[in-house]
Amino acid sequence: LPRFRALFITHEQTKPGFQHGGAGLCLDQIVSAAPEDVDVRVLCRSGDDGHSFVILDRFGERVGGFRCCQKVDEFSLHHPELEDHYQSLLNEWQPNLVHVNHLLGFTPAILPLARNAGARTLITLHDYYTICDSWNLLDNHHKYCGINDFFDGRCQSCCELRRSHFRSVDPIRRRVNMSEALEHADVVIFPSLSAKEKLCELMPHLTATAVIEPIVQHSVSHVNPGTGAELSVLIPGNLAVNKGYLDLRRIIEQAYDLGLPIKFRVLGRVEAWIKHELSTFENVELLGRYNASCFMSKAEGTDLALFLSPWPETYCMTFDEWKYTGRPCFYYKIGALSEPHRQHGLHHASAGFSVEDSDGIINALIEACTPFGLQHLRESNNTIDPTPITNDFGNQHWLLFRDLMNSSMEASSIRWARCSSYQPWAIEYENHVVI
Repeated sequence: LPRFRALFITHEQTKPGFQHGGAGLCLDQIVSAAPEDVDVRVLCRSGDDGHSFVILDRFGERVGGFRCCQKVDEFSLHHPELEDHYQSLLNEWQPNLVHVNHLLGFTPAILPLARNAGARTLITLHDYYTICDSWNLLDNHHKYCGINDFFDGRCQSCCELRRSHFRSVDPIRRRVNMSEALEHADVVIFPSLSAKEKLCELMPHLTATAVIEPIVQHSVSHVNPGTGAELSVLIPGNLAVNKGYLDLRRIIEQAYDLGLPIKFRVLGRVEAWIKHELSTFENVELLGRYNASCFMSKAEGTDLALFLSPWPETYCMTFDEWKYTGRPCFYYKIGALSEPHRQHGLHHASAGFSVEDSDGIINALIEACTPFGLQHLRESNNTIDPTPITNDFGNQHWLLFRDLMNSSMEASSIRWARCSSYQPWAIEYENHVVI
């Protein structure tokens, strides 16, 4: 019998050992949880030139690919050449299920094309790419805009001011196009309840939804705090303008001007121009990039971590990882990080701040530099230790896929899928697919 075929579409290569962002890490967990009898293909961009695309198997080995003469960029709402290649892949491989892990690098048309080919179709909205062409709900001043109207009049001027050097597509037209495409998804998956609430506030027609939160493996050991009179502050993760760099720079400058005994230690990916700026600060130490094997050694001696991104949904996985180290953090209470369950198990000296409260953060750092403040930060965590969670993030997706395959599908959307046999990866029992 033919094997069940699952096609995953994403904006960055995903294969064992490949260094990528949160969306790629999520897809790695889904692919690694795939039952053995499932045929897996991953369609993704090959590099960042916008021309090359590669098809990988579940082990990250190349099994195909294609190249577009015309570049595909983040503002491409329609791209006949790309869509023809994609249609050929659907026709030749005939996937039973298509999961779009991220639309970046593709066009909204890939959703209706997959659905019309008879595949059950899902998409994960890791960020706000479908409603905001900056992806992150940050305006031209890099401030959170709090949009709550589909036809928000601020978007046009924001895009013009933010991208004055680049003619982008009209933001409302783009949002309409995305909204119409999402209607073809059988299920829209969100990484947090807050993301679902915000996106469904603007697009209430998204009723077939699921929330599957990324979960980190509880493999991080406890980090020992500093021992001297200087406060050691760690900034982990990818540091960029849209992830709070400008706020962080102001805090670093104020701390230096006030003569606060703080060493800011930056650990992770840093854009080149930011690295150049930070290298001029005496109170900043650049620790370079990290992976799972060296994170603990580089984070050792940290008293406090900062998660100050105004972009909702960023740093969720790093935030959860840091919780398990037993050390405190200051963070912006926005998006997923504002959800109460994420505070469960945080070190008792941790504190959340609104994105406008830079003065509050400075005052908290001043207090942290006092002998009492240092002692408080360096105490062992007296809150309930977070329970280690078995990473079932990938398995949750396959359970969702199974339920979706067992549900009815509109006859108009079915071509060959109804007569395809995909049960070998499961057990067929009373017309239901069960793992």
